[in-house]
Amino acid sequence: MRTARRYLAREIYRSCAVVLMALLGLFTFFALVDDLDNVGDKFSMMALLYMQALAIPTRLYDLLPIGLLIGAILALAGLAQRNELVILRVSGVSGMRLLRMLWVVTIPLMIGAALLSEYVTPWAEMKSGEANLMFRGKAGGDRLNSGYWFKEPTANGGTRIINIAALQGDGQVSGVTLYEFKKDLTLSVLSTAPNGLFAHGDLVLKDVSETRLDDNAAETLADARPPKN
Repeated sequence: MRTARRYLAREIYRSCAVVLMALLGLFTFFALVDDLDNVGDKFSMMALLYMQALAIPTRLYDLLPIGLLIGAILALAGLAQRNELVILRVSGVSGMRLLRMLWVVTIPLMIGAALLSEYVTPWAEMKSGEANLMFRGKAGGDRLNSGYWFKEPTANGGTRIINIAALQGDGQVSGVTLYEFKKDLTLSVLSTAPNGLFAHGDLVLKDVSETRLDDNAAETLADARPPKN
């Protein structure tokens, strides 16, 4: 039965690879043609090809379900057309055993999809965002009317929220506002800076104006009384 399982795996993997390569090539070609209008002095053809190459892992992950389904169906249809499934049944392989063999065949595919989604795709999307910022002078992803928003944990277990009004292609930023919250989500520090720079993975701010809130600020404001005339 190990020989039969290896044969099934080889046929299914080969068929799925052909289908995925065809779908990936078609979708990449359509995306390339759709983005040709943006090619110019600042955004060269090599930059476009580089951006499309970085988009391949994400596109492959999106096409995996339909590609594997079509490939498996084509592989099993080919085996049935050549009467090889009938030979397996005649040799003593029951329908349930054949189903278990197919489940075992899909395990490497699931492991590969998990590795692709957890490691390769996030890395490619990060590089794609950096390349988009470098070549086109803008960051990828959605942008709110108030600018770009980022969130990260602080050293004391709190949360820091960063708002950037504008991003430039050379790593320069403008209109930066930082909100630092404690563990109980109370605001502790408010910092603003007119300009900044992304350098070596860090955000370096210039002319920072910082406002710290006292721990008893909320109670003091709650107990505030109007001044006597």
